[in-house]
Amino acid sequence: MENYEDVINILRHYAREDVITAETRIDELGIDSLNLIRSIIEFENLFNINFEAEKLSQDSFTVVNDLVQYIHAKIGEKITGYEGVQYNTYKLF
Repeated sequence: MENYEDVINILRHYAREDVITAETRIDELGIDSLNLIRSIIEFENLFNINFEAEKLSQDSFTVVNDLVQYIHAKIGEKITGYEGVQYNTYKLF
């Protein structure tokens, strides 16, 4: 996904970990709740999407790839006008 590096760079800004991959666990990044909200606001502004309220917690995504796939789906919904756009699941690395 072409937006993968953008997501990683935003996470890296708030994370305590230097190395972030698609399989890095979100809860291991050391991002506190305030910085999680800040990163979500950055994602929303960068990709012109809106996160659903139930996705505003660290428990919403297990690994970075889950977050990337969610953003990808939200971009697809914006483009097509349909919610729940399905994408093939693939490894980024």
